[in-house]
Amino acid sequence: MAFVHGRNTDALIGSVDLSAVMKNTDLTIEVDMADTTAYGKSAMTYIPGLQNGSISLEGMFDTGLSGGDANLSALIPQVFAVTVGPNGLAIGERAFVAEVLNTSYAVSDPVGDVVAVTFEGQTTDTAGWGVSLEPLISQSVTANAASVDNLVTSPGGLVAALHVSSVTAGNVVVRIQDSADNSSFTTIATFATAVNATNQVLRIGGTVRRYLRASWTIVTGPATFAVSARRLP
Repeated sequence: MAFVHGRNTDALIGSVDLSAVMKNTDLTIEVDMADTTAYGKSAMTYIPGLQNGSISLEGMFDTGLSGGDANLSALIPQVFAVTVGPNGLAIGERAFVAEVLNTSYAVSDPVGDVVAVTFEGQTTDTAGWGVSLEPLISQSVTANAASVDNLVTSPGGLVAALHVSSVTAGNVVVRIQDSADNSSFTTIATFATAVNATNQVLRIGGTVRRYLRASWTIVTGPATFAVSARRLP
């Protein structure tokens, strides 16, 4: 067993890291069940239907123009990428990966406590658990990240999220690559070129080979970004 303390959580919402102002995150994945109970049954029967997910954040109001509140309120009513790592986002750590629409944003001003914000979102299309392929750090040269071993191939494609918090004096192109042997890698998805703060979600179909990694090309200046991916069954 390997238990994790909540203080290790990293939460990337859109193009920003809100870990410094958030203190509670609830992630939910549900599956609708269709009733197939017929005459003569002694118990209810069901078949699984559509998947649904949601995210809820609770934290502290930040008055800075580049702080948590400004970034959260700017997401209304945007569609944005979410990556949450309960044990941080070092390469290979488990991460919740989703594309989300904001459904609720509220500020609470108690007289005897810190001003608080709550933020709720609805996942769209697909959401679930994947891995971090690159944490949110500054990169100044073209490079490949360390690979993540899935042990086996996966047949259903993948969903990948990119969070770019800044690009200085240039641009960055980020790719997802796979490999069967952890030696020869092929690009299977390429995010749109980022010239400033942005976030993106990509979906690809087909078989994804055993190993995954992030790869990037940086032109002129440093860029700060994170990458995560979720394999689809």
